[in-house]
Amino acid sequence: KPRVDPKIREDVKKRQECIHAIAVAYSAERAANKAAGTRCKQGFIQELIARKRVEYGVEVEIPIETIRSRVRRGNPIPIWPKADSVKKPVVHPKTLEDAIKRTNCVYAITNDFISELEARRAAGGRCKKGFLEELIAKKKVEYGVPGEITILESTIHARVQVGNPVPKYIPSNRIFPPVWDPKTSNR
Repeated sequence: KPRVDPKIREDVKKRQECIHAIAVAYSAERAANKAAGTRCKQGFIQELIARKRVEYGVEVEIPIETIRSRVRRGNPIPIWPKADSVKKPVVHPKTLEDAIKRTNCVYAITNDFISELEARRAAGGRCKKGFLEELIAKKKVEYGVPGEITILESTIHARVQVGNPVPKYIPSNRIFPPVWDPKTSNR
């Protein structure tokens, strides 16, 4: 017998997804208003919460301060996945060459993912389910990243959320971010 009732687990998951959707929508509205030099209309967040609760079928209250604090921190969706959301163990590169390949691969994935997101949003749609997973697999092969090295989807999502600027072209002989070398450093 499962330790937690599947209905409860499903309700918690729906509530989390609802909170994420509200926080992302509120963050976007707030950014648009800030760019225009205005504020959100009075009661916007309450209306948004009510609309999303109906859309996601959430019955419990969602505190306004939960949404505001996430947006204030600049973290509408938590970056780090919970332990149960990671299906395979994380394997880090063992050599510097593999680390460089992985880093360049992550930047390329992020660039392609941002381009695809912008194109889909402009068309009024969303990326298809599994798009990022397929993109990661394709780019790992393209950049020669060994198959056992893990690139988490949450890493890419985090870069996109925080608006991390990523170079369009990454020279193969450069490491991003620069690695501190005690031999060449003047510190």
